[in-house]
Amino acid sequence: MVVRSRIRRAAATHRRAAALAAAADAALRARQPERLGPAHRRSVRDLAGRLSSLAAELAPGWLSAPLESTPPLPVGAAEPARYVRIGLARPPAGVCFPVVAPLGHLAFDADATDPRVAGVLRATMVRALAAAAAGTLLVRAVDPTGVVTGPFAQLQEAGIMPPAATDAAGFGRVLGEAERWVAGPADRRRLLVVIAGWPAAAPPDAAARLVALAASASPRLHLLVAGWGGQGRGATLPYATLVTLSDDGARVSGPTDGRPPDRPGRLGLTAPVRLDDAGDRLVHQVCARLARQRREQRGVTLRDLLPHPPAAGPIVGPAVGAPTGPVVPVGRAGRTPVRLRLGRGSWHWLIGGHAGSGKTALLQVILLGLTAGYDPDEVALYLLDPAGDAFGPDLAGLPHVRDTATDAVRAGEVLRHLAADGGPGTPHTVCLLDNLHLLGGETAEQALRTLAGTGEEAGIHLVVAVAGPPPPAVAAHCRVRIALPGGRVLDRSNRAADGITLGTAVVNTAGGLGGPRGIVRAHEQLVRFPDPYGDPATVERLRRELSRLGGAA
Repeated sequence: MVVRSRIRRAAATHRRAAALAAAADAALRARQPERLGPAHRRSVRDLAGRLSSLAAELAPGWLSAPLESTPPLPVGAAEPARYVRIGLARPPAGVCFPVVAPLGHLAFDADATDPRVAGVLRATMVRALAAAAAGTLLVRAVDPTGVVTGPFAQLQEAGIMPPAATDAAGFGRVLGEAERWVAGPADRRRLLVVIAGWPAAAPPDAAARLVALAASASPRLHLLVAGWGGQGRGATLPYATLVTLSDDGARVSGPTDGRPPDRPGRLGLTAPVRLDDAGDRLVHQVCARLARQRREQRGVTLRDLLPHPPAAGPIVGPAVGAPTGPVVPVGRAGRTPVRLRLGRGSWHWLIGGHAGSGKTALLQVILLGLTAGYDPDEVALYLLDPAGDAFGPDLAGLPHVRDTATDAVRAGEVLRHLAADGGPGTPHTVCLLDNLHLLGGETAEQALRTLAGTGEEAGIHLVVAVAGPPPPAVAAHCRVRIALPGGRVLDRSNRAADGITLGTAVVNTAGGLGGPRGIVRAHEQLVRFPDPYGDPATVERLRRELSRLGGAA
């Protein structure tokens, strides 16, 4: 339902953009600059201003920022890109406006041997990589000359992007990976396939396979295809914006709507477009920041946060005692582990972030830290996820876990049971709830509100993760707020989480309240946390030790 709603909003915004583009085109068609009167010039300037505003709305931050100099923007801070700027339209009225295309797919009639195509391919790659949360965008390229992907070498060294394919065999491997990606299971990551040029002996079915990939309309796949329209490649690329080069710039038409070539259904700009470029200096700067971010992200592991870091001895054992509330690892600030107590004054916690921001990973870190530090008779766990993918069998089988729910109906039943009957009698019961926004049902929501208000008396803690704004009745009882990228759990005036990247979180212990930017606040820290399954050996070792402790499977 959430995905469907986002698609409807994106479609409505696109229709607005198409209507404005059509209005601009109608106003400019067949007009010469010397024939434009003052009123018409004002009308064109007004349209250009509205188009510029809409471009910034459709493609925020890196996705539409001018690239003449390095934009003062953080990398890895945006939600998945749906639109991207590809150039600047220059109609005859002496004004200009950004040209934003769906991403989506883009097709160019020339390949990267034309410097204009090479530049716009680099620019689009930079925009998409800089805007995407770290680890959520995979890039695969075919680049026989290396002119497009060469400046991105730092990403290869950091393991973000493998070397580009340069021959027919490599081209086939890239296509095969894209086909498996489209047919595979749902994944929060997206795949960007860049065809900068066609090898001399390209696979004979390469064009047909690209048409099939584009026709799949998978939101997890983006194609940037240069050289489309050469021999054997004249067919329409479904759902692609077509860029045709000319002496005075480029013409942009599309995207197609999937209909056959004899009914292309394209919208086009009559104004020439100067395609964007990303110079080597900008590419190097962005790649260096992305590579540094990847190294820092890899620098925090699960073993760093456990009560007993692995050495010669066991990693399971008493932490610091649970009478006043269990102490839970949430990440690391610099080289110092950050642990918070689930206790009086911080009884319930609220975690917020957009899809793919790391909510599930952080909940798993909290879960594993609790099981490593406390015995099953000290802390009892309830694992609830209406989406069904946060807590697998390996976690549900830990001896501390008293019940699990992998759908909204079952999650509601567990919440109602806890609200009516309390916990199982241990000093502390912790209910970990992922994807609160999918819970649904008035009785389930009422049970959650009841637990938020009376949980301290019953010894029941809530650690709740949500993708959108949290219910006020629950948020009011959560002094600990953990904001991930895109999270809306801090006070509206608190901008501390603006621009944070995947693997980082703002931990606030004052109900989300902030203060002046740049001022050190004792109640707020920026922490890094790991993907626990990035350290599978530690997870497996922890499971084995807990199995011996409590007889878990």
